[in-house]
Amino acid sequence: MRIQEEFSKGLKIQPLKQMSKLSFFSLGCRILDVTFFRLVCAWMMILISGQMASAADVSGHVSRVGDATHVEFRGKDQWNYELEKSGKQKVRLVVPPFDVPTEAVMKTWSDALVSGISVDKNGKDGKYIITFDLASDKVESFDYLTDEPSRLIVDFYLPEVPKQNKPEESKTAVKKGKAAKGKRVAKKGKISKDRGDQDYTKRNADRDPAGSELLGVDDSLKGSRVAGIAGLTGVFDGNDPRYSRFIVKDHEIKEEAIIASKQNIYIRFPMLSMSASELSTLVENSPEYAIRPNDEEENKRARFLLTLFMKNRPAAFLKTYDFFVRQYPDSIYDEIVRNLSAETHYRLYTETGEALHYARAKSEYEYLLAKYPDSPLAERTELFLGYMDLERKDGVGALQVFQRFLETKPNSTERDKAQRALGAAYLMLKKFADATKAYKELEKSAKDKSMSKEATYRLGDVAFSRRDYPEAIKLYQEALKTHPESESQFPNAHYNMAESFFWTGDYPKSLEHYLAYLRLFPSHDHGGYAITRIGELMEIMGVDQGRVMGAFLESYFRFRENPGAGVARVRMLSQRMKGMKENELERSVKEMREIGDKSELPRMGEFVNLMIADGYHRRGEYKKALDFLVSYYQQNPTSSNLDFFHRRILRNITDDLGGMIARNDYMDVLGTFSKHSATWLKNPDRLDVPYFLGQAYERAGVFKEAGKIYGSLLASLDKIKGTSEERERRVNEHLPTMDELYLRLSSVALKGRQTTEASQHLQRIEKPDQLKPENQVEWVENMAHVAEERGKTKEAVKHLLSLTDSWKDKPELLPPIYLRLAEMQIKGGQLDDAESSLGLIKKMQANKVSVDEDVWAKALERRGDVLLHQGKSVAAVEAYLEMLDEFEDKRPLAYVRYKVGSILYEKGDLKGAEKIWASLSGDNGQMYRKLADERLTQAQWQDDYKKYINRIPAMSGVKKGR
Repeated sequence: MRIQEEFSKGLKIQPLKQMSKLSFFSLGCRILDVTFFRLVCAWMMILISGQMASAADVSGHVSRVGDATHVEFRGKDQWNYELEKSGKQKVRLVVPPFDVPTEAVMKTWSDALVSGISVDKNGKDGKYIITFDLASDKVESFDYLTDEPSRLIVDFYLPEVPKQNKPEESKTAVKKGKAAKGKRVAKKGKISKDRGDQDYTKRNADRDPAGSELLGVDDSLKGSRVAGIAGLTGVFDGNDPRYSRFIVKDHEIKEEAIIASKQNIYIRFPMLSMSASELSTLVENSPEYAIRPNDEEENKRARFLLTLFMKNRPAAFLKTYDFFVRQYPDSIYDEIVRNLSAETHYRLYTETGEALHYARAKSEYEYLLAKYPDSPLAERTELFLGYMDLERKDGVGALQVFQRFLETKPNSTERDKAQRALGAAYLMLKKFADATKAYKELEKSAKDKSMSKEATYRLGDVAFSRRDYPEAIKLYQEALKTHPESESQFPNAHYNMAESFFWTGDYPKSLEHYLAYLRLFPSHDHGGYAITRIGELMEIMGVDQGRVMGAFLESYFRFRENPGAGVARVRMLSQRMKGMKENELERSVKEMREIGDKSELPRMGEFVNLMIADGYHRRGEYKKALDFLVSYYQQNPTSSNLDFFHRRILRNITDDLGGMIARNDYMDVLGTFSKHSATWLKNPDRLDVPYFLGQAYERAGVFKEAGKIYGSLLASLDKIKGTSEERERRVNEHLPTMDELYLRLSSVALKGRQTTEASQHLQRIEKPDQLKPENQVEWVENMAHVAEERGKTKEAVKHLLSLTDSWKDKPELLPPIYLRLAEMQIKGGQLDDAESSLGLIKKMQANKVSVDEDVWAKALERRGDVLLHQGKSVAAVEAYLEMLDEFEDKRPLAYVRYKVGSILYEKGDLKGAEKIWASLSGDNGQMYRKLADERLTQAQWQDDYKKYINRIPAMSGVKKGR
């Protein structure tokens, strides 16, 4: 099954087809020589073209990717969608409208997972409702978002991969979880020919005929290509036998992504350790026991024990055995019944896992070895004890057994295997020098050449276990070079070498060897670890997020029981948290915690907690992520990964500060900094924290403190300029450029009326055209301000006009420039030009161009000022009233209201002035209300004298009304 590959590009809009529709419609309208119909046609053309343009923003496609149906949409930076199961075999997806080609593909799609797709264009708010008819109620969906490029992806899949039919194994092998070796040891003892009418039970009822053993395959070859068809299971995909879906080309690798990955946590997956135990072979090839019958009671009871053993009735056997050994402590059948007892207990241990049976089996074998050292079964018994210890991770016990075996049985045919087990025992005890010595001796003196080759391949395991990764890489490479014919027999070489390259930071090499491992051993148990690590490698190297998620998805599908798949699942859920609703978010967090609790991998709990916090961070819920991290940090003070938590805590605080600055909540920045100044923000190893603090001080009007912070930060940046530290900080922190800092310094200098110092900072800006657009605006404004302060108004106007010419295609950036230009023109007496500049702002506002609220308010006020200076008092009143209507409830504008009343007063419209002034209120308005009342009182006094009435005709109406 192939779950993920480099996704094919989305279907493109067909502009010619759309234009042909419009042209045809336009032609029909021109035929109708009626004005009304022309208008209707024109309106419909606009409506149709608007709908087409909206739908054309989003395109998509449906494709078959391995055993998954892959649905993908592109064209939006932010995706507002809904996905829910609307029936037993129906999934409902609500998305923004998409183009016609996408709709056509959707409606014609059908495959083994999705039998049909319907599209309803009449969803709420103009959205489309897509209904997927699933072929089975077992089909599940998985949706996620990617950032670069922004995509919405939904995959449909069957959650379980059908199990491959395996050749019938023996019952014993199934119970013990061990596959039988192709080679069998010779049987010990002789079978009596005189069985009489005694029932006979075959020792292994499921055992194949002896001839079939010629086709047996060694365990070490399982999952490799040489294992034939069975080796093409697991991760193998016939459509992609070279695993090109995981290949990362050089041009896809992004240095910034690699630098950013150093801030992440990665789980150490277990070494691929090849078994050195032959226990399964010994169990499968156990002796065939026989007792020659006679009429003695002891003989009958011994034969009864053998019958119970052969018929696999352990409870009855053990009860009868206890009676027998008490009744006949010196029985001549002692050795055989003790062997039966040992095998029964070991069989029960493999079935139940109970330690009691393991201890009883080991005790029986130790008794047999001590009492019958010269028995034909003594060698088997000794090896059985050693391999039991080896599989139980009892390195000391295994070491003692195999050391003694090699000393006492130098000519044994099992010597090579015992030497291999000795090396494994040393490695288990972390006696790396002794392990290396044991493997080198085996490599040199093994009678079996295959064992010598295996020893060469195992030498790298020793270096890997002591985390000497460069040495491990060297030894594995030597093994592959010396014995290339054995590459497909020993999976440890490529897998462990890939892990070694990963931890040394050579990510392309690591990926290369993981792919080699998968090609040779597609169904090996470590496949789940390998594909998960491949996904992590792709993410580290900056590969498209869709491919990364595909690798994690594949690991989870194919190797769900592997702990590595749990890591992949946690990473997927963490990535998806950004677009989750609350109910789904709660379930996902719970699932991640459960994965961490159940996993056998080290530090999985810490990893899960960091991934949950990262998910909240992606959602922009910095405070929630911060509380989560701080709580874990405080509850686990001895964790060796506290450094990761500390960095994550600082990142969340810093990103929260950045968001506050973006929203202009500078008081919240100061409050947050004060809250954490004694803890997390005490001497933080980040340069963006003081930068945000400086911006907060600047916006709060504390220019001197802001200037100090900017100056200190400038020195710090200059110190690391051009170094690897600067590159890393620019990836992981929100650092300003040197030019941006000079700009900030110039701004605080101007606000502090230090024109000369501001000019010096502006002159140090080397590349003003590379500043962010809003900073370019500020740079020009500052240049104009400096010129103005020096009496060079024309130069200031010139700076502003040059910027308006450069940014005609960026209207959203022009309003503050036109406002500043108008102010310069007013100061220079160019009132007509000023009115024109302010009129452009008004026009942009009417055309729905985004205009900052402060800029718009000032523009309205300045427009009123210009009109008033031009003697257009009525138009000035209208401009001021427009400002009052929009902003009086948001900011103190009593002075503007008083000015409007004064204009009317001066024109003799006392009633209008009184009406305007009547709304003066509040603390700020009281002073102006007092001034207004004094002027109205004066007017009333003047009205008492008739001689003045004739001189002021406008007053006559006031008096007559009273």
